[in-house]
Amino acid sequence: MELVTGAGKAPEEAEPAILDFYDRFRRPLNIEYVQQQTIANKKRLEEKDPNLRMKKHQALRATVADPVAHRAFCCVPRSSRLYANVRPQPSEAI
Repeated sequence: MELVTGAGKAPEEAEPAILDFYDRFRRPLNIEYVQQQTIANKKRLEEKDPNLRMKKHQALRATVADPVAHRAFCCVPRSSRLYANVRPQPSEAI
């Protein structure tokens, strides 16, 4: 959901009700996304098994070394990654 209304208004011109809906819809998804990334990073940092740690680091290095994979990882709109991992039921979104 974009923050531009169907009438083509800029966010600062949007009706308060639309902004409230946007906030209720997006805020929980953003919080969940950040929590997922934080947990994954923490697990990677706390990995005790040297073999698993090396495999995870090799996978990250391979992503950086491959221009296509690197671009896909870095340049995919955050909202696409967000929605791919966090999909609330319609009743939860509103």
